Amino acid sequence: MVYAFLFIVFLFGNVTPAVNARMGLTFKKSYHFTQFGVDGFVCGKPPNECNPYTGDTDCSRKLPVLCKRIDFSPRPAYPIFTNNPNLNGGWLMGSVATTIPVQGLQFRNVHEVDMFCKESFGDGWVTAAFHDGRLIPGMNNTRYSGSEWTAYGLTSSYQQGGWSFVAYGNVRDDTRFWIHISDQRSPCWAN
Repeated sequence: MVYAFLFIVFLFGNVTPAVNARMGLTFKKSYHFTQFGVDGFVCGKPPNECNPYTGDTDCSRKLPVLCKRIDFSPRPAYPIFTNNPNLNGGWLMGSVATTIPVQGLQFRNVHEVDMFCKESFGDGWVTAAFHDGRLIPGMNNTRYSGSEWTAYGLTSSYQQGGWSFVAYGNVRDDTRFWIHISDQRSPCWAN
């Protein structure tokens, strides 16, 4: 038994058992482009891994909530790092900010998390979510940015992406953040 535990620690590092059985979804800031004033969030390879299906972080852990305010800003011409439109680096169409660290399990539902964002930053602020990135097929660094982004939105619907998004802001990069997902059971709170 002891050997099995030591083998697991050897393979996976210092594994700390979850205090709470519930796991929640988190994102981590991946990059900041100063010239555009935007942050990118990616769920992918380490250190930016996340698990939208079962959660990746114990809900009893204290982390900031990533909040957003959608103002329909045109997309700046930031670089897009993927050719896969489903892993899109999509535009959030607004800004992000982070709250003080809180336990994910203190919220019963997404409405309570949205109210926490509103209390922290004011009207219009709600919880950021896994599928917040908006994209236009064929968009790249400059195509479908600025007024071209806005013009497209007047006649067509933006596609919804997942796994990553870009937003105005410059949040901290030393921790993960609680976020929401509406089509899985991985948030610490109910939909």
